[in-house]
Amino acid sequence: MPQLMAIRRGDVVNRLHVLHQWTACSRLLFAILQITAVRCELDCTLASLVMRYQESPIDLEPPFEPFIASYRATLDWSFEAFSVDARPETGCEVDGVPRQPMKVSIGNSESLRLYARHPDTGHRKEYVVKAFRRLGSETELASLSVVGGLMSPVFNARQREYIINLGMAHDIVRIEYGLMDSEQRLTASAQEERQASVHDTITADSGSDRDDGASEAKKRADEPESSGRRLRPNAKYTNSTSLADGGLLQRRLAEGNAEITGEAQFRNAHVDFHLDVGFSRTMVLTVQCADPTQASIGTYTLHVTRPGCTLKRPFFNPEKRICVNFCSWGYYRNALTHRCSRCNDNCKICDGLMRCNLCKPDTEDYSYIIQPDGRCREVTNHLFRKYRWWCLGLGVLLVFLVLIGCCGLLQFCCSGSSSHRGRFTQHDPDSDDEVPLRYAAGSRFAKY
Repeated sequence: MPQLMAIRRGDVVNRLHVLHQWTACSRLLFAILQITAVRCELDCTLASLVMRYQESPIDLEPPFEPFIASYRATLDWSFEAFSVDARPETGCEVDGVPRQPMKVSIGNSESLRLYARHPDTGHRKEYVVKAFRRLGSETELASLSVVGGLMSPVFNARQREYIINLGMAHDIVRIEYGLMDSEQRLTASAQEERQASVHDTITADSGSDRDDGASEAKKRADEPESSGRRLRPNAKYTNSTSLADGGLLQRRLAEGNAEITGEAQFRNAHVDFHLDVGFSRTMVLTVQCADPTQASIGTYTLHVTRPGCTLKRPFFNPEKRICVNFCSWGYYRNALTHRCSRCNDNCKICDGLMRCNLCKPDTEDYSYIIQPDGRCREVTNHLFRKYRWWCLGLGVLLVFLVLIGCCGLLQFCCSGSSSHRGRFTQHDPDSDDEVPLRYAAGSRFAKY
């Protein structure tokens, strides 16, 4: 019995010790939470930070976040100064915002320090913005890529010539680029297509092996191509829409996996050219500097090669975007271009554009008949659609006949009422006046 009491007494002591430890830990945790809450109340941050030149926006790198303290911005050559619009969090104040735009000379940079201050404690959080202004003589691009293409070497602003192996599924060469300065002008031109040689294919393949980002480019090559404008061979395209230095917009899209909306200083642009299967084409991008007094011009040359189909599957199907041996309905095997080309209108099976073997099946409304020249003529089956002009003419004739009949009936009614009024006269029987009788000359009563 004494041993049992001792054991129970020890259990009670242990439980009290554990409870004391838990109480101490909870007090410490509560104190930490209080300190953190007080610290959060004392810390003030900016809710928004925007840079601009007059009404034109200026991008920040990285994009503004309340807890990021250092930023840099690149001013176009034509931006003589910049202004800052800062808004603090609720209950805080902002210091250091210049009342007048800060001027930046060409090729130099200026730094600006802003503070988010707590009005009661005076605690401040510092934000630093460094702005650099372009020289105006730059002829380099900030970014350059081809949708669905493997570029070799990896893009470098100072590298002026590239070899690109375009994916099989892409009929359009979409060149996406970003300008360093929004005042730059870009003109794109392309040479005529030529049959891809073995040297072009080997060069493109070897260049893709040397590419450090080959895996990412291959993944991009498998992505579907979005629709865009097509330009004729040797056509020129000018666009001043640009991208931030270092491909800022592309990095934001890649990291955030979201589309940037709203006003932006730099945006991506593209130009499209057509390229057939098994052909090569050289495209030249000409960049003119922002300062017209310097008249500096730089060019980028892109040698684009699209692989051809194999002997087992020699024709490219534009619907399935793969190489096939037999084309789908409505297409024929074009040996000249090594692709499935579309037949003429209303033709289902053909050997060429003007050689139709079988027209489309007839429907309730239309029938299709092969003509001597190889086309399929569409014949209307409905009686009204077949003779609609005759029906329209007959309807107009009936309307005229009805109108003429109505006019005749109205004329008859009007003439009848007027003749009756002229034949009879009214006579009052209570009157003493005698009404003389008048007879027509030559009648029987006129003789007396």
